[in-house]
Amino acid sequence: MSFVFEVRAYGPDSTPAEVQAIRDCIFMYEPGILYWRELPVQSDFHLQIFRERLTELAAGTRPHLLIDLLVATPPGAEARAALRKMFTSQPLIDRIAVFTGRNFMLNVAAKFVMSTAGLKNFAVHRTLDEALEDLRNATARR
Repeated sequence: MSFVFEVRAYGPDSTPAEVQAIRDCIFMYEPGILYWRELPVQSDFHLQIFRERLTELAAGTRPHLLIDLLVATPPGAEARAALRKMFTSQPLIDRIAVFTGRNFMLNVAAKFVMSTAGLKNFAVHRTLDEALEDLRNATARR
């Protein structure tokens, strides 16, 4: 990824290049697995773009979602509410695996947001490899 996000919330004043870079943070990682690379700071604006992109890529399927929180900061109250709303209204995703590196606070925040959104089919991992193994095992169980 050549675009480098600043540590700030992106909003409606974002440039077309910034909006495209935000869209590009969600992509098909491999068949059946969508990749979500979280921005350093969450905002309602970028989460709306993420929701649209998820809906677009998941159309007609029930993919797994791999969420990369390596550069993310713990979300504020507004972002947590937006994330809960997004996941509550996102019936297209089968299983979610989050990875955070070794960031204890993000682990706690991710579990809190997912569980308060009513999600039951998710796990929080430290590494990309652990998260991918989780999703690939879930695929094998289908």
